Amino acid sequence: MEPTLPAGSLVAVSRLRGDPTYGAVVVVRRPDGSEHLKRVVGTPGDRVRLEAGETTLGPGRFVVVGDNRSRSTDSRHYGPVSREEVVAVARACYWPPRSWRLLRR
Repeated sequence: MEPTLPAGSLVAVSRLRGDPTYGAVVVVRRPDGSEHLKRVVGTPGDRVRLEAGETTLGPGRFVVVGDNRSRSTDSRHYGPVSREEVVAVARACYWPPRSWRLLRR
């Protein structure tokens, strides 16, 4: 998530209630069980263009991308994610101390 979060950052998260909002940094749980921080850039009803072509996001579907686009594996590669895959929202970066900040919801 560089440049928003430096490599090795520790981030406080909370369980997501409702749907994530555009621009929020969220925790996405992939089918293999791994979890990744990504930014929401597409919400239900949005028309988006991905590798597989253009689509309109249905209910409970989101497009997420990493801030370091050139090195991120995200919705551009695996498509939109379901609401069930978005498990938490990042609230604050607390480590390293020089990077402390609240994150946009």
